[in-house]
Amino acid sequence: MNISFRGWVWLFCITLSILFWYGIFIILKYVL
Repeated sequence: MNISFRGWVWLFCITLSILFWYGIFIILKYVL
C-alpha cells in the first residue's frame, strides 16, 4: 500500500479546507 506524494497533498489540502470552513462556520455561529 503505497500512496503517492500527490495523493498525500490532495488529502492534506482537502482536510485543511474542511477544517477552515468548519472553523468559519463556528465563528459566524457565535458572532451572529
